[in-house]
Amino acid sequence: MCDPEIAIVGAGLIGRAWAYVFARGGLTVRAWDPDTATLDRLPAEMAAMVAEAGGDPAIARRIR
Repeated sequence: MCDPEIAIVGAGLIGRAWAYVFARGGLTVRAWDPDTATLDRLPAEMAAMVAEAGGDPAIARRIR
């Protein structure tokens, strides 16, 4: 059986929040946004969100 993946359309504030929720639950999250600059910022913004919440850094690595 393959690992389930979740797709998030929109990597703004709400999309990042949902990505965090699903990644914290152990799922791999694929994020998409029409703005490439938003996607470029996503790894750093997710790492900051995880750190602020006191979570495991592995959570941010599940979001692509």
